[in-house]
Amino acid sequence: MFDPSCPKPDDQLEQEVMAILTDHRYDNDPVRDLLSRLWHRIEEQVDRLERVADISDLYQSHVLESNRSLTTRYEKQLRQIKRVVRISDLYQASLKELNLSLFEASTHDSLTGISNRRFMAERCLEEDQRAARHGSTYSMIILDVDHFKLINDEYGHATGDLMLVDFVKALSSSLRHYDIIARWGGEEFMALLIDADLSTAELVAKRMLANIREMRVSIDDMELKLTASLGLTEHKPDENYDATFRRADKALLMAKNAGRDRLVVIDPTNPLSHREISTLVSAAE
Repeated sequence: MFDPSCPKPDDQLEQEVMAILTDHRYDNDPVRDLLSRLWHRIEEQVDRLERVADISDLYQSHVLESNRSLTTRYEKQLRQIKRVVRISDLYQASLKELNLSLFEASTHDSLTGISNRRFMAERCLEEDQRAARHGSTYSMIILDVDHFKLINDEYGHATGDLMLVDFVKALSSSLRHYDIIARWGGEEFMALLIDADLSTAELVAKRMLANIREMRVSIDDMELKLTASLGLTEHKPDENYDATFRRADKALLMAKNAGRDRLVVIDPTNPLSHREISTLVSAAE
């Protein structure tokens, strides 16, 4: 088992073991045989470890490696494994950051930074489920920038994009901190008002209408402004968000047909009637 021709170790403990294994006085000692087998097993384990981590050491000569003690070789492989672990940790951190970026890109609008249609649809579904479990409610506002195509045609899409960014700021400043605003598509937006009945939601919608009217966007020597049409309704028990959306969208269409720049409210308990709000209100209301 033990090869007396192997290189002389430079570790104190290994030297002591080597002295026992090479001392003929212990040839018939059964402990020597056990110690020799243990020594051989350690050599095999170190050799296996070196084969796993040997990619970075191909330039090393076999002679140099064979002259190193088992302890020295073992410590070297441990250092290499630590480097591999650090590289793996960096890779995992980069992968996590990439996944977060991909999730952000898939759930938020790239221009305005607010939620996109996909994310909002998922949140509406969650609110449906919460309402079914706890009897809670929510309200929904669908709004559309008035005559936005004319703005793009007259001032260009770059100007239109700047105005949409400021438009979203006006909307966001109107909401409560737990409400959600999303770009539903183009110049159409949706606000989901969590735990808001119709009267509470109407206050938010009026504030939103006022903030939109007061916003100004400076382009060159001009100050441009926008108006918007809003449709508001409350979620009705036992209906899904798609039914709530259709009713809010109907209210939005009524606001457009009535002359735009106004809010139309449909009470879910009486969907055949509606209230129209177009008088100027204070943004601080």
